[in-house]
Amino acid sequence: MKKILARYFHKKGIDNKRSLLLAKMVIQDWKVSNDSFISKIWALQKGFRPTRIQQYGLTTENYKYYLSDVDYFRMHPINNHFAFWVNDKITLRYMLPNSIKIGDEEMLLMPKYYLYIENDGHFTYLLDAPNDIAKDINFLYNLLLQKKVLAMKPSNGDGGAGFVKLYLNENNICWNEEVISQQQLTDRLGILHGYIVTEYVYQHQQLKKVWPTSENTLRIVAIKNIDDKYDGGKIDVISSYVRFGAKVSKGVCNMAAGGLNLAFEFNTGKYGEFMNRHKRFCEDDNIRFIAHPDTNESLVGQSLPHIEKVQAAVYALCNHLSSLEYFGIDIIVGDNDVKVLEVNTLPGLDSMQILDGPLFKNPIAAKFFAKKLSKKG
Repeated sequence: MKKILARYFHKKGIDNKRSLLLAKMVIQDWKVSNDSFISKIWALQKGFRPTRIQQYGLTTENYKYYLSDVDYFRMHPINNHFAFWVNDKITLRYMLPNSIKIGDEEMLLMPKYYLYIENDGHFTYLLDAPNDIAKDINFLYNLLLQKKVLAMKPSNGDGGAGFVKLYLNENNICWNEEVISQQQLTDRLGILHGYIVTEYVYQHQQLKKVWPTSENTLRIVAIKNIDDKYDGGKIDVISSYVRFGAKVSKGVCNMAAGGLNLAFEFNTGKYGEFMNRHKRFCEDDNIRFIAHPDTNESLVGQSLPHIEKVQAAVYALCNHLSSLEYFGIDIIVGDNDVKVLEVNTLPGLDSMQILDGPLFKNPIAAKFFAKKLSKKG
């Protein structure tokens, strides 16, 4: 079935890789959707995954206002060859400025990058690697002794897959929640090929209260409409929300793993009225929550801290990566600052259109996506 669907999507103009990804998503959705067979077929014919019927409230009258999954995948890659700037996390760190100025304050834009473990296992020391630690097989262990906590993630991974929090707890080495020995840490270097080791960034206490056992990130989606080919274009944020981890997601804040999302206004920081979650992780038909289902904590009526710093980081990044037209920016808000974690050139549609409404009812977004689709025929 997956191959049949992938061929169907490929005929619609989607490349092979994304056709297989969309086919996988449709099969997953088909199993969890409670809608009728006829309704699911209708959604598929209109270019939507089956669960979009419930998520968006799709009807024969309103579906044209929503950007369909088929059209979304069909228009990619939007950023053409410039996407390589951000799809590799190491390249992004070297591409961006080390810091930005906000008033009289200098703020580091990204976490410190210490080490890259190459695909063949050898170490490449990155720009923030401490000079006072010997560069040998024990470098990672000695770095941990110095920093106490580290973040490790695949250079080309997404969705939080493969993330490791490495930290010391009363002199015990902890690999996520597992206690391991120094020898086990050395042995595990064999499964860390393609991994980056960076500074671990802690979240603001407000966000930690909602989900405390892992870090929750902002996702901000920006576009650039270009009216005059000489003016460089104008950056607009079309979606902004916080992604929270949960028990079912094992702490990962990605919605595809069972996390929850809560919108906030990019101009003011004010939170939305509900969190949303993918249906396949819900016990009933309810996909909207006033409070986090695991902690019963809510941010409704409150505002995101450090919104001015978030805005400054987003615009600094957008202006610096001036050849990019469309991207999702992931940010952690700390107690005193904000840090850009990564940039995604294919951010998920789910929360954008659930939390912020149909993209074709947003004049700025509609203009951008209609132009991209017109080029695909």
